[in-house]
Amino acid sequence: MLSNQDKDAITSHMNKDHADACLLYVQHYAGKAVAVRATLIEVSTGSILLEYETYAAEEGCCRISLPEPAVDRAGVRLMLVEMVKQARASAGRSAD
Repeated sequence: MLSNQDKDAITSHMNKDHADACLLYVQHYAGKAVAVRATLIEVSTGSILLEYETYAAEEGCCRISLPEPAVDRAGVRLMLVEMVKQARASAGRSAD
């Protein structure tokens, strides 16, 4: 289970330090290849909710399930790291 403090820490960290990963989640897992910006707005042990904007300045929101339910903050981190690695590999980008 995630506390509100955990959720806030994850969303803040992802948006500040990993905006590129948030965009990849939307492009790859939600199929929004035209997205140019994404912001993580909610996280749980089973999914993430992101807002996005497209080239045409259209906005939307999508919920993406984690590959496996996580038990805690560390588990969510592992799932998010694995997801970005898969998205980068699919897009032909380095997994770094």
